[in-house]
Amino acid sequence: MGMVLTIPIIFCGLGDRDTTCAIAGGIVAISIGVEGIPTAWLQAREPLPNGYRETITLFRPTGPKKLALIKESGDRHFPPRLLEQPIFYPVLNEEYAAQIARSWNAASTDTGYIGYVTRFQVCAKFLSRYSIKTVGGSIHQEY
Repeated sequence: MGMVLTIPIIFCGLGDRDTTCAIAGGIVAISIGVEGIPTAWLQAREPLPNGYRETITLFRPTGPKKLALIKESGDRHFPPRLLEQPIFYPVLNEEYAAQIARSWNAASTDTGYIGYVTRFQVCAKFLSRYSIKTVGGSIHQEY
C-alpha cells in the first residue's frame, strides 16, 4: 500500500528528484517498515560510507510531554533528561519498552495515565562502544 501511494509522489515531484525519492523512501519505510522495502530499491540505492550501513532498532518509553518535544524537533532529538534521570537508556525490544511505559508513564497522573513507545534507528558502529546490559529477565536488555 505504501508503495502504491508513493509512486505518484515520485513521478510528480519537480526539482530535486533525488531528494523527492529519498523522502518517498522514508515515507514507505515508516509506513511498512524497512523489511517491506522492495529488494530492487535496496540494491539500487547509493552505498553508505563504510561503517554506516548497519543500524540497530532501539526503543524508548516516554510520556506525552516528552513525545511532544520529540515531535517539535522534527522527530530528530530526544529532550534533555530530567534531574532524576541520570542516564538515557534505550532498550533493545518493544516488549520491554511497553512494560516500562505501562509501569511508569501510564501509571502517573503527570502523564494523564498515558505512555508511548518510541522506535528509532542508531548506527551500529556508534553503539559498538557501549555494552548491552541485562537488568532482569532475558527481554530486559538496554544500553
